[in-house]
Amino acid sequence: MCVLISSLPAYTPSQKITIDEGMCKFQGHVYFKQYMPQKPNKYGMQLYMLSKSDTGYNWNFSVYADERSDTVTLVKTLLANLSGKGYTLFTDRFYTSPILASELEAAKSALVGTTRKYRWGLPCAIKDPNLQ
Repeated sequence: MCVLISSLPAYTPSQKITIDEGMCKFQGHVYFKQYMPQKPNKYGMQLYMLSKSDTGYNWNFSVYADERSDTVTLVKTLLANLSGKGYTLFTDRFYTSPILASELEAAKSALVGTTRKYRWGLPCAIKDPNLQ
């Protein structure tokens, strides 16, 4: 389950936005506290953040509370107020998928991101090692 924290309604970000995860340092006791050794803050609450690409301003975020979260649903929830307005979302390989690309295209938004070579649903032409 991802808990959605509503964004500020008085501000609308520019057309290029990005989504990524980060850690909010926290030493208390909650069941969804995470340990990530590769992060500067190793213990804390994991956040999924929707930000402006050029400035990094966090426009919307969601707290990770359950590992059964679907990335497509998460992205659509974070983009709910921006849907259908022609935004371009930049992602890393964790979020990029053909399903997300078609969902965003249907919502009149674009997706730019890296992907895993063997991601489920990728066309065979993209998996070709001789692709230039």
